[in-house]
Amino acid sequence: MTNRSKNTKTVLIIANLLQTSPLIPGLARNLPEFGWKTVIITGTPLQSADERFSVIQTPYTDMTAYLKKLLGLKSEQGFQEQIGIPLSMREGKKSLPGLIIRTLRELLAYPDEQKFWKPHALKAASTFLKNHDTAAIFSCSQPPTSHIIAKTLKNRSHLPWIAYFYDLWSENHNYPYHALRKKLDQKLERKTLKTANVLIVFSAFDQKKLRAVNPKSNIEIISGGFEPEEINDQPTPLEEHFTITYTGTIYKEQQDPSKLFLALSNLIKKWRINPNDLQVNFYGHKTEWLEQKINSYALSRYVKQCGFVPREHALQKQRSSHILLVFKWENKKEKGVYCLKTFEYLSARRPILAIGGSKDDVVCKLLSETGSGVVGLDVPSIEKKLEDFYQEYKQTKNIVFHGKLEKINQYSFREMARKVAIILNKATET
Repeated sequence: MTNRSKNTKTVLIIANLLQTSPLIPGLARNLPEFGWKTVIITGTPLQSADERFSVIQTPYTDMTAYLKKLLGLKSEQGFQEQIGIPLSMREGKKSLPGLIIRTLRELLAYPDEQKFWKPHALKAASTFLKNHDTAAIFSCSQPPTSHIIAKTLKNRSHLPWIAYFYDLWSENHNYPYHALRKKLDQKLERKTLKTANVLIVFSAFDQKKLRAVNPKSNIEIISGGFEPEEINDQPTPLEEHFTITYTGTIYKEQQDPSKLFLALSNLIKKWRINPNDLQVNFYGHKTEWLEQKINSYALSRYVKQCGFVPREHALQKQRSSHILLVFKWENKKEKGVYCLKTFEYLSARRPILAIGGSKDDVVCKLLSETGSGVVGLDVPSIEKKLEDFYQEYKQTKNIVFHGKLEKINQYSFREMARKVAIILNKATET
């Protein structure tokens, strides 16, 4: 039952689609069902057009690309690659090249590397607001520049403004800068967000962190998402091998795949898993440090970095795998990090194995609530989970997904859009 009617309102969304996909396109596709037409202002292109929402793409100047141009470097290649720094020295925040680049970003990229996008976005958004009846403004980070743009638009138009935090600003779980820079970010964050009608975050942990910086703000929680259209409701045939798949980025300093590798190595040595049955695939950016870890456990025959693949291909690989991997955040103070691929995995309807982290973090709660997977906090528990899965595979060539579909659907983009629409309706009624 849809809420679309003659009373449909328009919300203008400010977002960098490169950094906020698939969340923003997912919300934009589903908001019209609940009475909200969506128009997105972005500096980065959408991969494919969708008739359910409109996109206004502005000119876009990335700070890093601008600096490369000044230095006569190619925009599509990294700084370190072009000046001849070996791959083994580039990776990690503690490497000398990494420290130098981080320091330059800390000094120059304030508040972020997309700051040069602001005038382009303001011009396009102001023109749109002048010529179209618009009920609300909605912004999403990263980058924080999206919220700064939205604040300026609110001050000019006096429209309600909702700010969604895909990732937090100064309290980001992956915040890369020093204490002085953080104080500057906190000050700008407070100044920017004080006029927002509502702030939205992904978890109660994020809500608490955001409230510490913005104590007077109205902060709501909406977490998810996956696209209902992408649900694997007619199960894809599974791979012949016992296949374990990870799609996405691995953060070297915060996630620990070595627990998985040690568990697999132990099971192979004990002949609890026949290595000839095993295939572990990583889809995403290939890294030297991960390859070194794989080799150090003598797993290179069975564990592969497959590189980037198109999103549709990644979804297909998720659906045909026996197990999907999540590496939880190892910092015990950061219990609100969802690892957003977890939500995408829900649509694949394949069992999830979450590795590391804390026993009471949001991923544990999500998997328990939805019945969509299990958690291995340490190597012995990971071994036990893997062996259980493998025994089921050997007996049936299948591993049954025990997810609670009603609970899982609460994390779809459709359900998220319904909740966002409620907030938008309340904001525009006052």
